[in-house]
Amino acid sequence: MNGLILRLAGPLQSWGHRSRFNHRDSARYPTRSGLEGLIAACLGQSRGRRPDLLGRLGFTIRIDRAGRVVTDYHTVGGGIRNGQQQPVNPNGKNVANQAETHRTYLSDAAFTVAVQAPDNDLSALREAIDCPIYAPYLGRRSCAPAEPFLLARQTSEPIEDLLQRIPLQQTATHVSSETIDVDFIWEQQPQERISRPVELFDQPSGSGRVMYRNVRWKSTEPLPSSLVTEEPWPEALSDYMEGTQE
Repeated sequence: MNGLILRLAGPLQSWGHRSRFNHRDSARYPTRSGLEGLIAACLGQSRGRRPDLLGRLGFTIRIDRAGRVVTDYHTVGGGIRNGQQQPVNPNGKNVANQAETHRTYLSDAAFTVAVQAPDNDLSALREAIDCPIYAPYLGRRSCAPAEPFLLARQTSEPIEDLLQRIPLQQTATHVSSETIDVDFIWEQQPQERISRPVELFDQPSGSGRVMYRNVRWKSTEPLPSSLVTEEPWPEALSDYMEGTQE
């Protein structure tokens, strides 16, 4: 199936899959619901709506850089003001204790994602990503994607591009053999590959909710070490992008 290639990188990302109340976690890689939300924003869809196009998309994720997990700690309410003797929240109501929230992010992570779609959907998908109605974001609206965002407008072999062609954003001095091990996340169990199932709470439904489902397979692939180039990474990536533009 034809497709396009996205690069998801930036200072912070957050792909929630078990978030509850004051604890907002993040998976270690993009979730299906998060990727659909990113594309839905480009399409201009409001929260709670899931266009049929999204259900026809397939995603394969290459983990270029896992990043580092960081937690943002917040407090809400508490404090004393206006001569009052009891702690108050911003609405002026007395509270016995302040509320605490913990929000988890991935710092300095980078993922390359192959998005596969029927040919009839690809043109609408490219147009939405080129001129998004709402700004795309990496799991949370505060997490803007870095450029370049759209690496390949169309490719007939999106998985092969991940495995053989798209440069890795890593330092060349880390490579000491002909191959380099890179983790992949698949939606269907890959044939002839050693993989293990990964459960995520990330399957969207028409109501905007998600349900718990075993929808991912994780494998480690030996990629050519030539993908970690000696030349500056932006230049190597630019060479790949020039060969995929219409």
